[in-house]
Parts: sequence; C-alpha cells; structure tokens
Amino acid sequence: MRQMMAAVTHRAREMSLEGRPVPVPGPGEVLVKVRHVGICGSDLHFYRYGFERENLFPKILGHECSGEVVAFGDRLAQGVAAEGGNSTWEDAGFGDHLAQESKVLDGQGKPLAPGDLVAVEPGAPCGECEWCRRGEYNLCPNLRFLSAFHDDGCLCEYLAFPARMCHRLPAGMDTLCGAMLEPFAVGLHAAARGGGRPRAKAPPWSGRDASGS
Repeated sequence: MRQMMAAVTHRAREMSLEGRPVPVPGPGEVLVKVRHVGICGSDLHFYRYGFERENLFPKILGHECSGEVVAFGDRLAQGVAAEGGNSTWEDAGFGDHLAQESKVLDGQGKPLAPGDLVAVEPGAPCGECEWCRRGEYNLCPNLRFLSAFHDDGCLCEYLAFPARMCHRLPAGMDTLCGAMLEPFAVGLHAAARGGGRPRAKAPPWSGRDASGS
C-alpha cells in the first residue's frame, strides 16, 4: 500500500512527519494531491494548547488547502475491488484515460478531470438533512470538517474529499492563491453581512464600542 507523508500532532507543541497510507476516495470523492496549505489561527491554537474538551490527538491539522485532482472514487472503487480491496489508487492501475470518463462534479456542477487544480471547501455536509435541503449546509449537524472533531486535516500529501466540495481554480490562479480562498471567503462573507460593496471604503473607526458608548 502506497504511503504518504503527513504532519501529525501528538500533543501540544509536539508534531512530527510520519508515513500514513494514501487514502482511497469513496464514491463521489476525489483524491487531491495537496500543493499548498494555509495555517489558520485555530491550527496554531490546537498546536500550542491542545483541545479543551477532549483529547483528539493524534491529529493531522490544517483545513485551508488546494491541490491537483489525481483520481476519482467512483471508478477507483471498481479497480480496488478487482485487486482484492487492499490497493491504493495507484496500485489499481488507473490511467488518465479512465479518470477522464468520470462524471464526478465539482462545486459548480461541472465535471472534474485529472490535473484540475482545485480549492477545497473544508466542510462536507450530509446533503440530506433539513439544513442542507434549505441551502444552509454550514449548519448541517452531520458536517465533516477537516481537522475538526475526529476528522483529520490536510497537512499531508494526499486528501480524499467529496468532489462537490472541491472548486476548480480559474485560469491563471495558482494553488498558493487557491489555498487562501477559504479565509478570503470568510472575510468576504463578513463584509457582505456588514453591507460592504465592491470598491466601497470602510468608514473611519469611531472609537465606540458595540453598545454605542
């Protein structure tokens, strides 16, 4: 079974590079070769101080990432099964000509192809609950989130994740910028909630607190 390198945190302020099996993507998932990972304030907090409510170590941190699509779970499952269920995507002998036939769709509903560069939206909702059906999938009670709770993150060489949460990068954008799209989206959302508009200037800070005093 093919191995990859991952940055594993075992306890506060103790991280090491270790070999881990390359994940095999399931149906509807893609295997992403991680190119860049952003370091969030939450990553720094967990590394420095650990987890407050329960011990979730060992943990692969990181949730802001981008990379290259290298395999698809729907077709890979067939190849792995033919190999006895103990192989990775590479061992199963998948070539690009098979992967290109995949109808796995990205976050914009467009088919993904081998070599596509994508930004990974770190939360994977169930798609079936009331919140998901209303389009508020960020409130999904079954949400899987990279490096949160019992899920590992993306400080590793390969990541298997739902294709619908992978967003193809526009032409001319590299994966360094792609890894910054998640934190950029957070700021953009906050600005939109505050009534911000493109090219608008922020008003001078008044010195008043939220109560108006």
